[in-house]
Amino acid sequence: MADFATTIKGQTVLVPRLTVAQIVNVQSLAAERARAALLKDLEDAGCDPDTKLERLERHRRDADLVQYVIRQAFSVTGAQEILSLAYGGNVPPLVAEATLTEQTDLALRALGLERPTTQDEPGKPAEEPVAGNQ
Repeated sequence: MADFATTIKGQTVLVPRLTVAQIVNVQSLAAERARAALLKDLEDAGCDPDTKLERLERHRRDADLVQYVIRQAFSVTGAQEILSLAYGGNVPPLVAEATLTEQTDLALRALGLERPTTQDEPGKPAEEPVAGNQ
C-alpha cells in the first residue's frame, strides 16, 4: 500500500502503511504482552490451574481475531508501536508529539483503516462518548 499524507500542526507528513507482515507482528507483540499480564493477574489472584488454562485458551482465541489488531490503535502503547513499525523505528518528532487522538487516527490509517465518521459530517471522526453524556 502507498504512504498517505496528512497534516499535523499545519505541516504535511507522510505516513507509511504497514505491510501484512508488520500487521502480524503488531498482533504477535500485543498478544504476548497481554498474555504475560493475564498470567501474572491469574497467579496474583491465586487461580487454580483449570481456570488459568481456560482463560489462556480464551486469550489465544481472542488474539487471533482481526479486532485484536485494530484495538491496538486505540491504546497509547499500541498506537505508538504501530507508528514505530510503520516508520521503521524512526518516528518523526511531529508524529511522536501528536495528540493521542491524532496518533490513533494515524495508526488506524497505517493499518489501512479509518475511524468511523458521523452521518452529519462526512469525513469528521465520530465523537467519542463522554461519561454522563450518553
